[in-house]
Amino acid sequence: MSGLQTEIGPHGFQAILSAINENPDVPGFIRRFGLTFPVGTSDNMKSVAFMELSPMVRNFVPFMVFIDRKGMIRSQHTGGEQDFFTDDFDKQKAILRAEAAKLMNEPDKPARAGPRAKTTH
Repeated sequence: MSGLQTEIGPHGFQAILSAINENPDVPGFIRRFGLTFPVGTSDNMKSVAFMELSPMVRNFVPFMVFIDRKGMIRSQHTGGEQDFFTDDFDKQKAILRAEAAKLMNEPDKPARAGPRAKTTH
């Protein structure tokens, strides 16, 4: 994610990571992986509720959410999705870049209608 943040951050992308395990070593995690984006913590059950995941289903980490400029969840993924999460670094980066690009390429505001054409009768 740090590579994507560096690459497409100037175009409106913002990666944010939240550890959901108990007593996470956030500073150590940041140092270990050289992260260049905000990292914090969140309660596991609150994270499941935020993503509206069923507590009756075993959800695998990581949880990943793509949120648009208006604050709406537009897509979300959990670690069990083998078609989204892959061990192939280049493929994974391409998947994440494409998902982010969908939202970043949307206009900030709805297009304004141009002047109405005059009609003659």
